[in-house]
Amino acid sequence: GCTPKNQEEIKLTDLVPQNTSLVAQINDSVSLKSSKLLYKIFSLNEDLKKTVQNIIPESSSSPLLLFITPVGKNKNVVGLIFRKNPMDTLVNFKKTIQYSGKTIGIIDKKGQTFYSTHLGGLKMLSQSQLIIENGIRNYQKQQRAVSSPTFYQLAESMDHDMAVNFLIHPTSFSLT
Repeated sequence: GCTPKNQEEIKLTDLVPQNTSLVAQINDSVSLKSSKLLYKIFSLNEDLKKTVQNIIPESSSSPLLLFITPVGKNKNVVGLIFRKNPMDTLVNFKKTIQYSGKTIGIIDKKGQTFYSTHLGGLKMLSQSQLIIENGIRNYQKQQRAVSSPTFYQLAESMDHDMAVNFLIHPTSFSLT
């Protein structure tokens, strides 16, 4: 009677939204903050740089998946997926919303609004409530958001010894 269910563990990449332009698997967040290359990349767009700095947790466990996804016309939103830390039980939400049986918390961080939810052992954050709602729907249907098997093959080949790995969609819009 006490036997746990044999469920396949959800992978970070399973929650990456469809049509995502860029995925960065961050294996070492300490190196990320001191990376000169990333500093130059994010300096091209100060808003993007600020958002990336605000969305990455101070005490992050590795790995993290940072993604940039177009929403609407010519607007890119940043999101993050990572494994929940059992120590992260106290979160001060500005407000909460119920969606399809899940709680979406609204967080204000340095003048920016982020939406957050827990999906199994993962936490998903985004600038877009729609991205979080899509993540909830896909999680509940137990389906991957990205339909391309090539994406998952590339994701499996990422080097976990590198500080950051990038996957860039070949038809993505400019991020700057």
